[in-house]
Amino acid sequence: MGDGVKTPISGEDFVKFIEGRARQMGREAGFEFEESYRLDPLGVESLFDVK
Repeated sequence: MGDGVKTPISGEDFVKFIEGRARQMGREAGFEFEESYRLDPLGVESLFDVK
């Protein structure tokens, strides 16, 4: 990576982590890579209650 400011996502280890995670999720879905999302509960029982 570049010689800029060091952050938690600027290192080569982060890139490897993201690739590894995408491969893991892809394998479970039958693909080489997959993008995954984390969804937190909304705190409502029905989306019709969201205003």
